[in-house]
Amino acid sequence: MLCFFFVCLRIRESVEIMLQFQTLGVVSDSKMNLVGALGRSFFEFHNSFQKRREKPKKN
Repeated sequence: MLCFFFVCLRIRESVEIMLQFQTLGVVSDSKMNLVGALGRSFFEFHNSFQKRREKPKKN
């Protein structure tokens, strides 16, 4: 009975550790998605601004 208790305790600890790592992975994935989206929108804004400046002048 005591052995069963220790086995349950170890399984619970390992599940908690796995959940912590999984949560960290989700958080880092969402941060990467946010950084990627912000970088993409900034790059698109910069490109559109440059295209407006580079329009040929009418003679």
